[in-house]
Amino acid sequence: VQYGADSVRLYELFIGPVSASTPWQTSGVEGVHRFLQRTWRLVVDEGTGERNPKISDQPGESEPELWRLMHKTVKAVGENTDEIDKMNKAISHLMVFVNLATQAECVPMTCIDVFLRLLAPYAPHIAEELWMRTGHTELIARATWPEYNEALCVDEMITMPVQVNGKVRAQIEVAADTDEASVKSTALDHPKIQQHMVGKEVRRVIVVSGRLVNVVV
Repeated sequence: VQYGADSVRLYELFIGPVSASTPWQTSGVEGVHRFLQRTWRLVVDEGTGERNPKISDQPGESEPELWRLMHKTVKAVGENTDEIDKMNKAISHLMVFVNLATQAECVPMTCIDVFLRLLAPYAPHIAEELWMRTGHTELIARATWPEYNEALCVDEMITMPVQVNGKVRAQIEVAADTDEASVKSTALDHPKIQQHMVGKEVRRVIVVSGRLVNVVV
């Protein structure tokens, strides 16, 4: 009740491969719940309840970095959703997209439209609500799966170990060109990292570009 059905569903798919046996940790739900909260704030102005004014009707190409990441995200989420044990990786890609979109001054509506369709299989309730709030009248469940441009998907994803006080506790997958702030955010939101942060204060997050993340608590 505290976090909602979407948070629980997302946590169960994000904690690791579905076929793996992983103990339930309520604290791990908090990270994915915060991700959904950021997603909501990205799309909705909390003051008015209307569409966030940073979302524009300009073409996607007007924001090249976000546009390229959108195409990479469509490809990665599609490929990982097709394999049940890779759904956790698909969610990682969705988180990276939200991190970059949150930092952007302007977000083309085209990108939001595509993102919500990718989110829908994983968090159907919030995706449906946001879909309606952005002006759609048909259910998102009936929307077509987005397509991507292969030419815009040239950068590969890299896997980075995440340490807590020097001990590896999780792995995250991010785009090779992901900025440091997004890498930190993705690492701190990982449920397994959340488990090791309960009751502790994060003193420092060290990112060794392309290699590892170390959370010091």
